[in-house]
Amino acid sequence: MRMKSIKRFINGHLDIVHLQYCNLCNHQSDSETIHQIRVSIRHLNATRCILYKTDISEKNKEILKNYQKISKHLFETLSHPRDLEVQIRLAQSIQTNLDHRQPDITLYIDKLRNEERTLTGHLINTINQQPIVPAITALKQSLKSYKFKREYLVEEIHRQYKKTRKQLKASLNRLNTHPESFHKTRVKLKKYRYILELEAHLFNKKNTRLKTLKAAQNKLGNTNDLFIAAKLMTQHSVNSEVIEYTKLKYQTSLSNTIHFLFTRKNQYL
Repeated sequence: MRMKSIKRFINGHLDIVHLQYCNLCNHQSDSETIHQIRVSIRHLNATRCILYKTDISEKNKEILKNYQKISKHLFETLSHPRDLEVQIRLAQSIQTNLDHRQPDITLYIDKLRNEERTLTGHLINTINQQPIVPAITALKQSLKSYKFKREYLVEEIHRQYKKTRKQLKASLNRLNTHPESFHKTRVKLKKYRYILELEAHLFNKKNTRLKTLKAAQNKLGNTNDLFIAAKLMTQHSVNSEVIEYTKLKYQTSLSNTIHFLFTRKNQYL
């Protein structure tokens, strides 16, 4: 493993955040822009523990903390319109599947669209006030003085691997008796997956577990979308038949997802 690998990994994802942020601010974004920013921020979060374990000065530590604070705020800001977009597509799909053209579900979709327009309308002004570009510039500059010792890197990555794996296993054990805790499992699985992806990149090796982890993450994400949809529809007093249909789809998805997680456990743990 070359010590330059981790710097390339971090700089690469910082460049993606920077580029897509600028595209968003300049109204040159597409449907993947927000997604790419959020994914790169997650990848960078996986390197945080490693950066703190290096020979890091107090100044660089403050630069890193500042970047983390600003990127977290940016991530949260971008999550709301993305989540609404998902719920609109899901509601449209449910309406089509039910062949339900009742006014209340159409009204529900219109309400979500209006909320999305409002958020999107304020989005550029909101993110323009977040100093992510200078935070990225400062972090990239500070990385030049970081000293990555191979033995520390290997030890820390292995420690994080064992930690996230243990947390995921504990979450799966709870999921077996408390299926409603699936979202916590989803969070633990993401952290485990990003550590494995970081390891695969730094050691330049393929990890066969990643394919199954991605499939599991997608299933957990779809289940979560249905869970949120049922709650939103209830809050908006959508037709009861639509709500019950959505709840049934959620329960089916949850059951299938849990079955997938336990029958494929040896493929990702």
